[in-house]
Amino acid sequence: LHYLLLDEGPKVLVMTSGNRPGEPLSIDNQDALDAFSHIADYFLLHNRDIYFRADDSIVRVQAGQTRFLRRSRGYAPLPIPLSEDLPFVLGCGAGMKNTLCLTRKNQAFLSQHIGDLENRKTCDFYVQTLDHFKTILDITPEIVAHDLHTGYMSTRFAKDHFSEQIPRVAVQHHHAHAVSCMVENDLDEPVVAIVLDGTGLGTDGHIWGGEILVATRKTFVRKAHLRYLPMPGGDQAVLAPWRMAAAVLYTAFGRNFLDLDLSFIHETDSQDLDFVCQMMEKKVNTPQTSSCGRLCDAVSSLLGIRQQISYDSQAAMELEAVGTTKDFAPDPASYACELRTPDPGAGGVEWIIDVIPGIREMVDDICARVPVHQISQRFHQTLVHGFSRAALKVAAALGVDKVVLSGGVFNNDLIFNAMMGSLKQGGLSVYTHSRVPAGDGGIALGQAAVAGALSKDLPDFIKNNGQPAQEAVSWD
Repeated sequence: LHYLLLDEGPKVLVMTSGNRPGEPLSIDNQDALDAFSHIADYFLLHNRDIYFRADDSIVRVQAGQTRFLRRSRGYAPLPIPLSEDLPFVLGCGAGMKNTLCLTRKNQAFLSQHIGDLENRKTCDFYVQTLDHFKTILDITPEIVAHDLHTGYMSTRFAKDHFSEQIPRVAVQHHHAHAVSCMVENDLDEPVVAIVLDGTGLGTDGHIWGGEILVATRKTFVRKAHLRYLPMPGGDQAVLAPWRMAAAVLYTAFGRNFLDLDLSFIHETDSQDLDFVCQMMEKKVNTPQTSSCGRLCDAVSSLLGIRQQISYDSQAAMELEAVGTTKDFAPDPASYACELRTPDPGAGGVEWIIDVIPGIREMVDDICARVPVHQISQRFHQTLVHGFSRAALKVAAALGVDKVVLSGGVFNNDLIFNAMMGSLKQGGLSVYTHSRVPAGDGGIALGQAAVAGALSKDLPDFIKNNGQPAQEAVSWD
């Protein structure tokens, strides 16, 4: 079929998976007919049944190496080697871009891409995938690891579908990211971890996503993070980047930002802006976030690139594209970025990475009609400059010389390449993902590895039902 299409077909072919938005692949002929008869002119059916779903794997080349955006067909469930034997551990994965992971001795088996656990069909597919893996691998989980976020279906599944006798381990999202990179690079000693993504529940109850940790496979300490920003409307701010733009400007200028001569303000309904300002003033449905992904969304909106999204990470991806498509500067000047000491009671945090001074400079550039691609390049360089400076300070203070990079933001070439170069120039050995995704598709591996490491302290592990002793998570 592919030969026929490529030899005789049109010059350009766009291929996409056969599924309704947000649902798993259709693997049944009748289901496909029902789902797509309103949009498809023709169907090519086959009498060979598909017994199990597997989305296409997606890779890209960064720094001369192939890296996974999605590890699925053709690669899953090929095992990922572990440095030591682990018990049978199930890593339940994240809420978005979900995969699950089972360990057996010195191997970890990461499932194919399951997807966002937001509807019944995908959740059913999740359960079917676990049952299938348990059968073909002959594994019955002895320990179950899950995310801290109780709203994730994967977390509820971990709590509801296993006996109380089976230890359950809650693993912080960004710790799991860091450990997934440690596992595939065979790192056991403490490392500095820069974890940049869109969302993950932190141990302080806020939404994290711009983090520098010092991590082992068992524990972590948060050493630095992006300055917290309000996220008006919670998840609505993910779908509407203009809300994050308003949050950034409100943080930088207060309500006076409404008087700025910015196209973003002129093009956004004044009542909507006023409503969002009231939410932030009264702190109603306005969680705090240190997310690098949300900050990228805000800048995308400020530059007039994207005000509403129709797919995940759209605003940030388009911001990256603008910065790479014209007159690319290999080492652009960054905006101001301050490293501040936190207020007392920050729980081990030593540095706040504050880009708000740079946002004020960016607004000046926007008002001065500086080309958008130049502003995009300078913004990306600002993130690299702030995080690399903080990471080098943390590494020097603790005598650590290894740093791991994880989280979906590192799919961004502008950030990935510049961050690697800056850290290497500072004398650190940099470790990245190549066998599992940097994004949430690798979370399950990190969860399973954390739980497996903790299980070595078996008496305390069982006594605490899978939770590490308090002193184990507060080392400095």
